[in-house]
Amino acid sequence: ASSLRGAWRQRDFVEDGTWRTGQTPIGFGDDDDNTVINMQNLFSTVYLRHEFTVGAGQIPSQLLLRIYVDDGAVVWINGIEVTRGYAPLSGDPAYNDVGVNHEATWDEVPIPNAADILVEGLNIIAIHALNATLNSSDFSIDAELRTIPAPAPSSRPTPGQANSARVANAPPQIRQVDHAP
Repeated sequence: ASSLRGAWRQRDFVEDGTWRTGQTPIGFGDDDDNTVINMQNLFSTVYLRHEFTVGAGQIPSQLLLRIYVDDGAVVWINGIEVTRGYAPLSGDPAYNDVGVNHEATWDEVPIPNAADILVEGLNIIAIHALNATLNSSDFSIDAELRTIPAPAPSSRPTPGQANSARVANAPPQIRQVDHAP
């Protein structure tokens, strides 16, 4: 994907004219792909990059990555690995590595530290997708990155801090109320 092995997954990487475009899912053999590629007996991995923009002041605290892969994949956002599924357990996969034989299902991966990964402006999600074997009869890859709403305020006590249920204009306070039927 790049002469410096991991450069292709960085934000500042400039694609040359050999990178192709397509609509996901990408693959062959299952009749579920929008972009069909002929890779059987030719190559075992595919590199994908997608740019997306985060507006000023809109960096979420957490994300949800949904990934549909037959067979394995490693996913980075802005060069930071966020998940690895059905792929070699560690290290940077090589162009000819293989994944674990796995039929495609949508897997959901929470990314709790999105503010440490995303930047305002241009961001990159990069996926190295791996087929189980060079002569495998099928392959598919698709991904979706979603924001997750911030968690609701906790109902647990917050000693030494403003009450988590605090409001700016509280209703009137009533005390010493008795109930005597």
